[in-house]
Amino acid sequence: MMLRFRAVVVFLVITSVVFSGAGAFAQNAAVSPGATKILQVLQGSGYQFTQFRPDVWSVERTGTSMKNIKVILSVGGDLLVIFVTVAPKARLKMTPEFMLAALRLNHSLDRVKIGIDDDGDFFVRTDTSIRVVDTTELKAQVEQVAAAANEVYEKTSSFMAEN
Repeated sequence: MMLRFRAVVVFLVITSVVFSGAGAFAQNAAVSPGATKILQVLQGSGYQFTQFRPDVWSVERTGTSMKNIKVILSVGGDLLVIFVTVAPKARLKMTPEFMLAALRLNHSLDRVKIGIDDDGDFFVRTDTSIRVVDTTELKAQVEQVAAAANEVYEKTSSFMAEN
């Protein structure tokens, strides 16, 4: 009886080790090489960051007009998208004057694009090939997007409803 009990315990232990290892392998297999690279670059950047998923992170920056700037980094395929939501749809006053101000900003700012996403939120973003991202480029992109978001907020906040 005792021998049979030990055999069952050994079987259960071995089974749990095998399946827990397989689960970890399956989770790691789902992480793309691009996401792995960006995580490594982020870890070497000196930024404090929050990871939401294996391919999505945020970095907090501070601006003069937009006080708390949440910069989101997201990997999709071979691209790193870095963006800030300047204002959610609910706060925007979609007037022709707002659209003209946004278009002028889109023309005057370097390395970023400004727009309205599929949810109707107002954003500043940049798309970069993961192949060229190193620590220096990542930091330049994050700072560029944060600075542009601050400027866009400063020049368009009059077209936004209060929080």
